Amino acid sequence: MHPSSDSESGVLAHAPPVGTARREPLAFALSLKLGWTVALAIAAAYVALFVRLTSFPLQDYPNHLARATVMADLFFHHGARFGEQFAAQAMPVPYILGDLVLTTSMELFGTTGGAGVFTALVLLSLPCALLLYMSVNRLAPQARPFVFLLSLYLSTDWFFLMGFMAFRLSIAALVVTLALADLLRRRWSVPMFAVYACALGLGYLTHLAWLVFFAVVLGVSGVVRWRFGTTSVRREIWLFVPVLALLAWQFGFVQILEPQGAGVPPVYQPEWGGLALKLKSLLMEFGGFGGHLAEPMIVMLGLCLFWPIRHTLRLQTWMKPGVLEQLAIAAAFVALYIALPRDREYAAFIDVRALPIVALFVILAVLRMPAEASGTSAFMTGPVFGLAVLLATANLAYLVFHVGQNNAWMARYRAVVQFVPEGASVLSVYAGPQATSMPALHAGSFVVLDRGGIIPYLFAGDRGDPMLYFRYRHRSYRPSEIWYDAQRLRTLAATSAEPGLQSTNALGLADGQKPWYEITAAPDWGRIACDYDFLLMTAPFARNSIGLPTRTIAMNQSAALLRIDADKQGCPRRGRK
Repeated sequence: MHPSSDSESGVLAHAPPVGTARREPLAFALSLKLGWTVALAIAAAYVALFVRLTSFPLQDYPNHLARATVMADLFFHHGARFGEQFAAQAMPVPYILGDLVLTTSMELFGTTGGAGVFTALVLLSLPCALLLYMSVNRLAPQARPFVFLLSLYLSTDWFFLMGFMAFRLSIAALVVTLALADLLRRRWSVPMFAVYACALGLGYLTHLAWLVFFAVVLGVSGVVRWRFGTTSVRREIWLFVPVLALLAWQFGFVQILEPQGAGVPPVYQPEWGGLALKLKSLLMEFGGFGGHLAEPMIVMLGLCLFWPIRHTLRLQTWMKPGVLEQLAIAAAFVALYIALPRDREYAAFIDVRALPIVALFVILAVLRMPAEASGTSAFMTGPVFGLAVLLATANLAYLVFHVGQNNAWMARYRAVVQFVPEGASVLSVYAGPQATSMPALHAGSFVVLDRGGIIPYLFAGDRGDPMLYFRYRHRSYRPSEIWYDAQRLRTLAATSAEPGLQSTNALGLADGQKPWYEITAAPDWGRIACDYDFLLMTAPFARNSIGLPTRTIAMNQSAALLRIDADKQGCPRRGRK
């Protein structure tokens, strides 16, 4: 038994390429070539910016690099450096694929070179995936340089700046897998189905959100196409079979055999977020580091999409099958965003991960709106393409400024880390305020990267994180990473008459609930004294916030290394090197 033949796919299989002019004038061909030259030059500048970074100031990225360093030692060097403290094994579970690629890259090219190669891969994954999707669907060939430029802006969104590299890769994987599904809808073949199934497996190994998101995309797309007679129920069922198999594997076996956070106190309070926060966060993806340039760039993106289609915004345009399909997917992810919680026990920023899919499919819908007779040259007119170039270059300048500043801060931090004795046990303390992006939150991971030391904050399966393939062998005491700011705000709330301070809510708790700083436990200094030899503080910090006797080993504008001078007699030996 096999899916239906090409005739069942209806007009889609025989439709001419969307938006392709019959005869492209020479002048336009030259402008297209120039457009590609400009787009690729700007892309090279993006790659150069991130490849040349030495201290990786993207919030979670140092943590991922430290884990990859440990995994490289365990997989390639038999655990000579970290074997006593960590364990890792290859498992068919989400997140492992990105870690294996990063681990291999760092083993081949070193820390800086390997991180640069991986960052470039993540950065270019979405632009390349969109080009593949547009080619498979014969979509707007004249608009590809334009889309390439927009995708550079989308690739360096808030998630990228947070160091959510696996999630960024999963979005590109979703686009590629959908393109393969569309190929099968047009012309079924067993070899292509095998490629599609492999792509599904790779997407699943990239990120758990990919599996849920792709199931939604495939389902909505299939329903719309079936409604317009461009696919069959049998074909859609076959496309869904491997998706259902992966869902059964994840929720029927993995989460039962390897329950996340078993025996570990929850990191976050379960919270939906409230409708007000949902509305406020709709453009969170484009927030970046904040500042005055972030909002004008959102306006530029809107103009890039609106101007080429301003004369085609009629009901009959919206009802075109291709347009309706993309908009239906975007609407489904808006609904998903509203329905999903902001936080669960061991995961944060869950709902906002649906928003990049909304932006992506709105763009794909826009590309399908111009009438075939006029082609898609509207996306390559001087004003429109010029605005796309301005958006990409403004975003690049924005990144150069903020990432450059953060990289310099992180370099000073690493200079202090060099005073940590090799293999020492260090409690890294983030003493900065809570914000939508905290580039220094995981700076303590350089203790592992640079000095082979041990910190308690690497993402690991035994700590409640979804990296089930990576574990600590010993559990040292781990206070909340944000205890310092919580302690500061608790003190301020107790002594301040400022109205509304009690509802300060950087982590998205709903009104009426306790603010996040009230539910964040204070550190147990006795356990810290037993498990750690040093405190590594981000600067500035208040000495009176430390409940132990310490002496300063090294200090600069970014960090301070403090030796713990507390008496360790009576401390259990477990968990110490």
